[in-house]
Amino acid sequence: MLISIIVASYNYENFIGETIKSVLNQTYSDWELIIVDDGSSDNSVEVIRNFCAKDKRIKLYTHQDNKNKGLVKTLQLGISYAKGDWIAFLESDDKWTPDCLEKRIQEIKKNKDFSLIFNTVQLTGDEKKIQKMQKVVDDTRKHLLKHTYPKNMFMDFAIDNQIVTFSTVMLSRKILDNFDWDCPCDKLFDWWFYIHLAYKNDFYYLNEPLTFWQVHDNSYINQTSTTVLPQFRAYYDVYNMNKSIFLLIKICYLFLFFLCSFKPLKTLKTKIARKLKSFNQK
Repeated sequence: MLISIIVASYNYENFIGETIKSVLNQTYSDWELIIVDDGSSDNSVEVIRNFCAKDKRIKLYTHQDNKNKGLVKTLQLGISYAKGDWIAFLESDDKWTPDCLEKRIQEIKKNKDFSLIFNTVQLTGDEKKIQKMQKVVDDTRKHLLKHTYPKNMFMDFAIDNQIVTFSTVMLSRKILDNFDWDCPCDKLFDWWFYIHLAYKNDFYYLNEPLTFWQVHDNSYINQTSTTVLPQFRAYYDVYNMNKSIFLLIKICYLFLFFLCSFKPLKTLKTKIARKLKSFNQK
């Protein structure tokens, strides 16, 4: 089974080499590595070309005008060249453990009832930033371990993004057919992306730290705006495409749950949480 690995590269010449090496070190070898450079102004392209010259499975693409187009356009371009039935994402400053692809494929072969698989992360990089991020990673993991997988996670993304980095994700190519890439916030695209995919597809959580998530000052997450709530737009988009009254009711409950995060409404929040849990079981 061919796996297409998509890497969006932008000004990470100090990291991209290690990212590529982590793919070359995979115990599973039936893959193609598609790297799309998004108008880097550093030496990233030369670093990538050196690897391309040594292994034909590694392919470099750029936008036609070599300008910076942002994450969404860059991922779209990479996916347009993908030949695999499954697509894995790897950010250009992250790495995988050598058995990452092999472990994911083992789960796919055991259980074909899901269209997206994601795993736990190990934090690496700046120690101070790791201390801040570790609680987020640990809390997310605790929440995920409360459930049985495969699972429809459509209701789980209302308050927080349950998948902490794109580098943990591998999905079936077919669920991207006719996908609408019109995200209102490029830097929060992943969250928006998962909500759209989760409506009609089950996800599988692999509780193994197969991804090294690099945390540093220039991390994409540090540039993310907190003033935009892409999940609201994503849920509205899903309703607009499906026009289901039951879906509209669920979304209204989600928004009420978000508003009840404020202390005076905690009792109501608990009641809504119980209702959301019952929705998840339907």
